Amino acid sequence: MSCDLSVEIAGLHFKNPILAASGTFGYGLEFAPWFDLGRLGGICTKGLSLEPLEGNPPPRIVETHGGMLNAIGLQNIGVRAFVTEKLPLLRQFQTHIIANVFGSCFEEYLDVIRILEDAEGIAAYELNVSCPNVKAGGMEFGNDPDEAARLTEACKRIARRPIIVKLSPNAGDIVRVARAVEKAGADALSAINTILGLSVDVYTRRPRLATGMGGLSGPAITPIALRMVYQIASAVRIPVVFRTPASEFRETLPGDAFTAFGRRGKFLLLSLASGRVLAVNPMLTGRFQYVDPAVKLPAKTCLVLDIDGGRSLRYADERLMGKLYLLPADGLEAIPGWAAGGPDLLDPALTEDVWLARI
Repeated sequence: MSCDLSVEIAGLHFKNPILAASGTFGYGLEFAPWFDLGRLGGICTKGLSLEPLEGNPPPRIVETHGGMLNAIGLQNIGVRAFVTEKLPLLRQFQTHIIANVFGSCFEEYLDVIRILEDAEGIAAYELNVSCPNVKAGGMEFGNDPDEAARLTEACKRIARRPIIVKLSPNAGDIVRVARAVEKAGADALSAINTILGLSVDVYTRRPRLATGMGGLSGPAITPIALRMVYQIASAVRIPVVFRTPASEFRETLPGDAFTAFGRRGKFLLLSLASGRVLAVNPMLTGRFQYVDPAVKLPAKTCLVLDIDGGRSLRYADERLMGKLYLLPADGLEAIPGWAAGGPDLLDPALTEDVWLARI
């Protein structure tokens, strides 16, 4: 039994909707010793500039409540070194490689893309429009709908691959920017980049980052990101790729209560008092345990819920093929394959007459 998680974005077929976000996954190769990169739907590379950049001086990463501030400064080896040193190794993995591109002016974006156009193994380009335009007083490209549109249009003219525009949440009106780049020919949108923030050391009364301000990422910005994605998706027709940490289970399940247990086809459905449903597709090796917490955890335990009364509900999956979805009760159709499922075999409504009519 298998589950089809494939999606179509910007004319590309992705085996699943999980893409490693740019800036969080290096060039991808750093994680190859510990993880099969071919299991990902795609990898958005670290941002690539025309020339190598050393980035900002340290400290340039600090932890905050619910997230992290960074001011790395877009450190990278430059597009030419990426093409010769990194891309040949990335091509061995069966996943889409999306090159994240940035520059300080139009010409640098275009020059980077021209170099990448001659290389094989790249599926699409992601434009980081959160960079300051040095020829426009330092304003970010992504803050000005007209500049963002002009940049998108210029890149589309020379690129034979899809253009995905990564939007800045620091824009005054992100929806206006989204509409502008869509009209300019963007094939898809990516949302969101980090949010500008500041952390101060209470003892020194100085910023904790060497550069002062930095970009905030992590669970703290998820509600803001969701709001922006909703607004963007409601305003455009091209696909929107959402960037978010997988922390909803840990943050929102505590304090909830199971109210009913059911099933539909291959899915186990655990209804919650909050109006949500924990839907589980156990695939081949997914197993639940309802045990004393002292019992040794099985290998590859994916979820542990401590239940009132002193016992634990555990989900383990030896082959890591199963899927868990936490959704509103009226949102189950968002589960891949749910809407395509036929009548449940044990549904009383599936009478002999209905069966004969369907075949």
